[in-house]
Amino acid sequence: MKKIILMMTVALMSAMQVNAQEKISEKALVGAWMMDSMIFDNGNIIVWGLKRGYRQFKYYGPNGEYAAAGISITKTSSGTTGLSIEPQEYGVYTFKDGWYSEMGREATNDGMKLTDKTTFKGRYQNHLDVWKRAHLSKKTVKYIVDCCKKDTIPTNVEQDVLKEMFSK
Repeated sequence: MKKIILMMTVALMSAMQVNAQEKISEKALVGAWMMDSMIFDNGNIIVWGLKRGYRQFKYYGPNGEYAAAGISITKTSSGTTGLSIEPQEYGVYTFKDGWYSEMGREATNDGMKLTDKTTFKGRYQNHLDVWKRAHLSKKTVKYIVDCCKKDTIPTNVEQDVLKEMFSK
């Protein structure tokens, strides 16, 4: 009996999530996002942020522009805090009728699920990635996107990025 109730609860929650997905405009994806956590199939969870000194960043522009980067806090031997931006991709994305593709890869319908205007989840290999909308200044977003475009790391707004992405 408990198993039947659990199965019915899971089915109802899945139906509610599909319903919520349909009500959220695909335009809600536009903007900057930071990965909150990775939930692995084996139950392990990695939570990103200040404690780990690492952020995964994605940007979705209104006209299909896409950028992805890994951002880490670095420490020099003298104790100075720095920043490392590792551009990963720059190109285009599409997201239509629940089908998502980035960088021209084959579109999937499980790569992106907007759960609300501030959260999306996407399946990748053996884990589910949870992303949260990033509340970053236009200057910081432009800086990171420009790093992805150029594959170089300008330093003129490094402290802004550290403050906005890694402060509590």
